[in-house]
Parts: sequence; C-alpha cells; structure tokens
Amino acid sequence: IIITTGRPNSTIGGQTTPSTILRLTFNQTSGSMVTDAVNISSISNITITNGIFFTSTFSLTQDPSGGVIIIEAGGTLKLGGTNTITAFTGYGFDVASTVDYAGTTQLIANSPVYGNLIISAACNKTAPSFLPLFMAGNFQIRSGTFYANINTHTYVLHWLLQVRAF
Repeated sequence: IIITTGRPNSTIGGQTTPSTILRLTFNQTSGSMVTDAVNISSISNITITNGIFFTSTFSLTQDPSGGVIIIEAGGTLKLGGTNTITAFTGYGFDVASTVDYAGTTQLIANSPVYGNLIISAACNKTAPSFLPLFMAGNFQIRSGTFYANINTHTYVLHWLLQVRAF
C-alpha cells in the first residue's frame, strides 16, 4: 500500500519490476505530481483525490481478482509513453476529474466515462474504431492529433481545440 500526501513532487520507484502494490492513494497538494518509475502490478485500488499521478512510460496492471480506479474532483491521471487507461473492473471518475493523454502514440480507452479529457502531447491519439468516448466535462486538445475514427463522441461541457488537428 502506498499513500502519498502533501506538497512535494515525488517518485514511485524500486528494484523489482513489476512491483506488486495492492493499493495506491494520492492526496497531493493541487498541482503536485507523483511520477511512476517502475511497472506496477496486482493493483486492486487506485484513488487520486488531489494532485497528479503521472505514469510516465511505465505500466499499471490490475490484480487478477479485480480492481477499481477512482479519480476525484481534484485528481488528474496523466498517461505517458504509449499507455492508455488500464483495463480495470470498475471506474469512478468525478465530473471534475481529469485524464491527460500526455505520451507518444496512444489509444484512448473508451471504458470509463471521463470527467475532463485532455490531449497534451504531440503525436497521434486515436479513439477505438466504432466505440464512442464519453466525457462528462470538457474535451481539450492542447497538442497532437486526435483521430476520432467512425464515432460519435459525447461531451457535456466544451470542446476546446488549442491546436491544428482533429
């Protein structure tokens, strides 16, 4: 079990990869970031209450018996590398939560109903073919190219385009 709190940015690392961690809980000061520096497996619960959890280029894997990802109103899951939302049994994303696809070429998972969805890094981000994305909040493209495929995507608040390509 890892529980992070407070202001300083920090890193989750270790010598064993993948590291087995049953529960990850993040309650950082707003804007503070915890960066993953090791593949993590056997997770049954990830809760991001406040702050940013950045996966970098490392993977997260659900426990074989199941697991959930919860992102509360002040929380952000920032996905780096080629990572996407890991397949978990359940998702609980607050309407004011954020998932940021900040890696290289990435497939945007359609499993959760996103709060706010951000594409913030150059390269291609692709929605799955024939599977729509649902955003209860905003959809924002800051950088990169979004490929919608043959889909109708639903967003409740705003579609914010700050770059050239969609």
